[in-house]
Amino acid sequence: MFQKEAMACRAESEVDFELPSNRGWERFWGVLVERFLLDGVESCLMSIGFSGEFFLRDGSPAGKTVDDYSVEFSQVVVHFEDLRALVQRLSRWLETPSEFSWEAQAGDNGLGMEVGVMPQVVSRHDRPGCRIWFRRDVMRFECAFVVDYSCLLMLRDGLVSALRRFSLPVQ
Repeated sequence: MFQKEAMACRAESEVDFELPSNRGWERFWGVLVERFLLDGVESCLMSIGFSGEFFLRDGSPAGKTVDDYSVEFSQVVVHFEDLRALVQRLSRWLETPSEFSWEAQAGDNGLGMEVGVMPQVVSRHDRPGCRIWFRRDVMRFECAFVVDYSCLLMLRDGLVSALRRFSLPVQ
């Protein structure tokens, strides 16, 4: 299928798309690896990851942040149509910010995103919370952080470039 070296946190230059938090401590990223048909539907195998930084949790005085978590899922399947739908939804948000949710289901994988004011994070209309989750039949991972216009623009533009790399129309 494919091989990638395991990394605690991929460098920005090694990813196709990313969504940083507005403070820069959290990050969701992805790499489109392979194009294939799944039950006759144009699909993509990709690797996604989540990473975050925080202050030392040992009671030391607050100072520099350190790596707090890093998770990578290397066999995520998503239909290309679902990725295009996410690009369209992000484009609409960039024109007129409003709460939205997006979900993709392929095989035993589920990937989703919600953007809006949410109680888990200190958010507001112009700096919404973003909750991203990934699940399989036997597990679920979820992360939430605050984003802003520039963060969502970076995600949208990265997805557009990745889709074009696979010679797929964005609209």
